Amino acid sequence: MKIILDSFTRTLDFKGRSTRKELFFYILFLVILLLIAFIFERIYLSTVGYYSASLYIRTGIIFFFFISLIPLISLSIRRLHDINLSGLFIGIPIVIEIGLRVADEVFMIFEYTDNFIGLVGILIFIGLLVLCTQLSHKKNNKYGKYVP
Repeated sequence: MKIILDSFTRTLDFKGRSTRKELFFYILFLVILLLIAFIFERIYLSTVGYYSASLYIRTGIIFFFFISLIPLISLSIRRLHDINLSGLFIGIPIVIEIGLRVADEVFMIFEYTDNFIGLVGILIFIGLLVLCTQLSHKKNNKYGKYVP
């Protein structure tokens, strides 16, 4: 619990280093909360049957997702610092996504845009996930001290 609270308290701290354990526990926390919310929404919809109430629950889930996205980004940046990479690597998927969408709108390159761009986005996400799961840089670096 302390690890998750630490992630929330360091939300606007984009400097320093974070361990793999912090990142994995925060992602696990988000997945568990989303599963609980979806199960609650399904049970509520099946028992009460009000679709408009279900929309309020879905809106709450989306709101929570956007609120928890900022700590996840800062935690990912600190994790990249821990493996001695710049935190700007987190912006690569955004740049590629915008570039592909602009290229498609301007040049009409892709016939099935959403499928191709979605596939590229998934591949880039997997690449970032592989980067974030690497072992820590064993020495002090310009981003902070090594903590075993």
